[in-house]
Amino acid sequence: MRRGSGGLSSPRGARAAEMLVFAAPLAVYVATLPAGLTWAHEGADGGDLVAAARTLGIPHPPGYPLYTLLARLFLLMGWGTPAHRVALLSAVAGAGAAWALFRLCLALVGRSRWPLALSASLMWAFAPIPWGQAVIAEVYALGALLAVAFLAALLHWRNTASRGAWRAAWLLFGLGMAHHPLIAACLVPAGVWAWQQRRRADRRSWGEAVGLVALGLAFYIYLPLRAAASPPINWGEPRTLAGFWWVVSAAPYRPYAFGLPLGEWPSRLGAWASLLLGQFKVWGVALGLWGALALHERDRAASWGLLGLFGLITVYAIGYDTTDSFVYLLPALAVFAAWIATGLGDIADRVAARRAGLTRAAQVGLVVALVALPALSLGMDWAACDLRGDREAQAYVDASLAALPADALVLADGDRQTFALWYARWALDGAFHGEVLSVPLLRLDWYRAQVLRRNPHLVLPDANLPQEAFLAQLIGGNVDDRPIFVTAEYLAPGGWKVEPAGPLLRVSR
Repeated sequence: MRRGSGGLSSPRGARAAEMLVFAAPLAVYVATLPAGLTWAHEGADGGDLVAAARTLGIPHPPGYPLYTLLARLFLLMGWGTPAHRVALLSAVAGAGAAWALFRLCLALVGRSRWPLALSASLMWAFAPIPWGQAVIAEVYALGALLAVAFLAALLHWRNTASRGAWRAAWLLFGLGMAHHPLIAACLVPAGVWAWQQRRRADRRSWGEAVGLVALGLAFYIYLPLRAAASPPINWGEPRTLAGFWWVVSAAPYRPYAFGLPLGEWPSRLGAWASLLLGQFKVWGVALGLWGALALHERDRAASWGLLGLFGLITVYAIGYDTTDSFVYLLPALAVFAAWIATGLGDIADRVAARRAGLTRAAQVGLVVALVALPALSLGMDWAACDLRGDREAQAYVDASLAALPADALVLADGDRQTFALWYARWALDGAFHGEVLSVPLLRLDWYRAQVLRRNPHLVLPDANLPQEAFLAQLIGGNVDDRPIFVTAEYLAPGGWKVEPAGPLLRVSR
């Protein structure tokens, strides 16, 4: 059975498969969404993102203008908590990424071999990291959708010379850059494929590409426009050029990039190998490695492009010095799933060549295997990815709201606690009217200015003081004017009376 010969399948089922590869993951994701805010799957940023979308503010760098506006649309729905509605955006984006991966696989194995593309795409969709990111209020499912859709459109252009595919690809790239700069890694395969088709990619084509990328990047206009309105979530206040660059260049996180000490690289590499096995299981990893070799023999340009992207993202994620850097691997895992599709295709070709075509029984067996592979992933990973019963973060929010007076001042540290309380303050209408201050951000001029605009009578100590003196003056200067709470005991240095108040601590003289 050779590619396009019709042995395994005809192209007529591809359209139905396109619907299935979106609908099946979406149904699974929606069925496993949390009811409220969650910290699961490294989702601590959810409180910041939802609060920013609710107030049309600016979340943590790089600002995520496209995501914030889309999340705002999902917040207009009339059911569920704000966190649940924004998590639904991730579910739709995750299902869309599975569909885009299906299209990428078709460009590699041929449209008539859609069962192979369908099986590989669903294996990715039901792997723990893609699934885990598709059920929380986070940015990475949308990033995966834009990156994989860009690759699929550009590879389709390479294969067919479609002007529409070329234009769609570069618009998607511009939108991706307006979401997360990691999509820039996709320029590796883009460069390989454009060079291969350099006669086709003329000046007019590149002019269109530049214009469409600029159109996508126009979403960044949102940042200074909204910063000028002084929303309560307003990281970096990007009204000035310096503030804008601080946000879009992710200044506070730049030291983490390739910041992992060299001595820790071996353990990270071992963790990456274990993670890959956890996503695709032994059989999936074997198929993916087989497929990578088979693709290199058959289509060097496609192979080098995807291998370059896979390697670059993997090295970036391994070298990024945080414990949650694995979330950056979503596009790399999509590349590996595409290799699984090419591996399945090569095995089918070899069997067919030896036997002058697949027997009816062999075809049935292959179909059963293609269905079983993603079904096994679905069954094995359901318990770890199902967040319907997850209540930890939402319970923290509810208990904090029950303990806080309306005018309380809360001093917070740690992303989980700070962002959860920002969610309680700004995303839940009327639940709490006090102030939640991030103690680390109080060292930064732009944040201090925001806080004082909202609380002109608040006493803020010198930002250069040592931590203990800083906290002592912060509490001492305000404790007689309003109730003060802290998220951890170390935020109330000696000399103060500290009493439990739900998950918080009340500080008084």
